[in-house]
Amino acid sequence: MKKTHIFFTSAALCAIGITVCVVFWPTKKNRIDDGSENKIQTTKSIVKAQIDTPEASPIHVRLVPESVRLANLELANFLDPFGKGRCSADLTKRIPSVNSKEEIQAVVALLFDTQDGDTPRNEAINLLRRSGYHDLERDLVEVARNQKERPRFRAFAVQHLGISLGQAEREPQAPRTWNPLSVCDLLSEFLKNEPYEVQREALYALIRAKDDRASSIIAQGLNSPQWEGSRDLLIRGALELNMDSKIAEIRPFAYSEDVNVRVAALNALAQWKDEASRPAMEEALTSKVARIKNAGEVALFQLSQPQEKKSSIKQ
Repeated sequence: MKKTHIFFTSAALCAIGITVCVVFWPTKKNRIDDGSENKIQTTKSIVKAQIDTPEASPIHVRLVPESVRLANLELANFLDPFGKGRCSADLTKRIPSVNSKEEIQAVVALLFDTQDGDTPRNEAINLLRRSGYHDLERDLVEVARNQKERPRFRAFAVQHLGISLGQAEREPQAPRTWNPLSVCDLLSEFLKNEPYEVQREALYALIRAKDDRASSIIAQGLNSPQWEGSRDLLIRGALELNMDSKIAEIRPFAYSEDVNVRVAALNALAQWKDEASRPAMEEALTSKVARIKNAGEVALFQLSQPQEKKSSIKQ
């Protein structure tokens, strides 16, 4: 009887011991995570990128040169995905530009870091532009072409290429390492078989560049299902390119259920002094949607103003 008692007591102690091990012994995943945290604390030159998309890998590091971290604390905070307020509104004031080769390379590394967030990478582009980085457009083209990139960030890259085209137009004599015509050709390729965000930004950039291919898309796309989601942009583009031959096609959109489309149509028709659209503008005044009502008020005011003379683009 005594032996049996000892046996059951031993068995109970073993069971308790196993339970403690199961409860308190870290899982394989937790052990890996703990090791990563220790590594971050002991190796300050390693910066882990923030994970802001489901596609991003949970294991990722980006090396930042020790000299960059020590020489520019604000830049180091910006490059650190866990940096406090790294993309705050005063970022331009805190980091007007970067100068050294190592600093520029560190910011370029962030630009190409697909596992960091879209906002920090976008701010990296802005910082490189402020710093006069000569290969910015080359890098933007690479990002824009990369099908493995997130569509949203590809659209950011296309948007920045549009900004570069605008600068090239304002400063035609300024030296540059890229060809604006080649960029326009690339943007025209993005007008088909690309995600919505990329197509839209490419079209907007071509409109601002007054590229003939934008006029062609607007002429053909106002009633095309392919461009239904960007119809407001087509209407604004028609106005910017003064394609007043499209007034009759745009009039029905002044009654559109899509707020963005309706507001764009009311604005364009008012600036073209289209008296036939006055009823649509007056009807907009009765809308319960504030944006539509405001657009109607502005449109009626614009309709009463003298018309500015502009050269038309006939399509």
